[in-house]
Amino acid sequence: MHCLSDEEFGALIENDLAPARREHVATCQTCAETWATLEHADWTLRSAPRRRRSARPFIAAAIAAAAVIGAVAWAVSRPEAPRQHEPAPTAKNAAPAPDPKPEPAPIQEPKKPEEVDPKQPDVRQPEPQPKPPTPEPKKPEEPPGIAKEPKPPDVKPPEPKPPVPEPKKPEEPPGIVKEPKKPVEVKPKEPEKPSADAIAALDNFDKMLRRAGRDESAREGAIVGLRQVRDPFILQRMMDFYEKESSQRVRIAIAQGLGDYRTSEKALKALAGWLSHDGRQGDLDKTILEAMAEFDADDLKAYAKKLASLMAAGDMNVARAAVGVAAVTKDPACIEMLVDQMSVHQLQMRAFIGTDDDGGLDSPVVQELLDKHLKGTLKTTDARVTRYIAIVPAMNTALQKISGQQFKNSKAWREWWEKSRKKDK
Repeated sequence: MHCLSDEEFGALIENDLAPARREHVATCQTCAETWATLEHADWTLRSAPRRRRSARPFIAAAIAAAAVIGAVAWAVSRPEAPRQHEPAPTAKNAAPAPDPKPEPAPIQEPKKPEEVDPKQPDVRQPEPQPKPPTPEPKKPEEPPGIAKEPKPPDVKPPEPKPPVPEPKKPEEPPGIVKEPKKPVEVKPKEPEKPSADAIAALDNFDKMLRRAGRDESAREGAIVGLRQVRDPFILQRMMDFYEKESSQRVRIAIAQGLGDYRTSEKALKALAGWLSHDGRQGDLDKTILEAMAEFDADDLKAYAKKLASLMAAGDMNVARAAVGVAAVTKDPACIEMLVDQMSVHQLQMRAFIGTDDDGGLDSPVVQELLDKHLKGTLKTTDARVTRYIAIVPAMNTALQKISGQQFKNSKAWREWWEKSRKKDK
């Protein structure tokens, strides 16, 4: 028989048994077998579908039946030891101390069948078969008699256009002497405030203007005094004063002062803006051109067309000054104008001479005229001769400087220029 009562086994199933009695079940073999039988019966009852909310009467009946079955099974299976007459134990025949009983093995709970998680698919169930594909709905057929619109032809995307190469900068025609590049001048940044010398010069300029009044010579002297100090604020003051001044004499002094700022783009732009398009300002245009000749050739190329037009100005001094600036720029537009103007003057000289002489600088007749001009014995007052003598030698010198050639005839210069342009193309 087992050591525990039926109520204690019931408490063990309900997890209400005291810890000490639970340890007894673990050490007693009889109670352990009874407990295993009861637990299996309890699991069977619990796993069956429940018809009523409470199953305690069935559990109690199962416990009692299992207890009876376990007790009978244990009693039947236990062999009965034979009874023998044993003498009273003495010191001689005392039996040795019995070996300590081995501890019973821990109770192994019966394995419960694996519970199937409803969230995970049961591997024992057949794999779900794939659903047949849903047929696409048929498009409604158009009623007969309606003309179907033709499908537009497949238009291929336009092929990407090749990149347009950047236009090359016009190079100087071959044959033109290229001067070595000058080191790039770092243009200083304009200061935020005038220097102490500039402040003193501007104060003195204002005092001189108040004293000068309408006297042109006094105002010209004030500009000359202001040129003694170079400062961006003084440059701006002279440019502003030029717009207010009406005297050409004072304006010429201001234009000379702007020539001192040869690295200032602001000064060059102002000078080019003050030029007339036909040289009618005379000495003022000549002074402005001479001031512009002090600037860098690369900066002057932006005004090449204006310079070329002034080479044909009626004032010979203005035309000669424009030729001098054109020689600095070496711009193709200025070269074209130089060759054209030289041809015009040479034809006029040829008409004046009235012979088969072509009128070039290498002509004996022209050389004689030039010698008389230098000696001051030239008596003719013909405008064609005086203009030729004033301008053509300067043009020939400019072309020689640009090309490195030593021609003295417009025909030779024309042939050289035509070859140069063809090679450039």
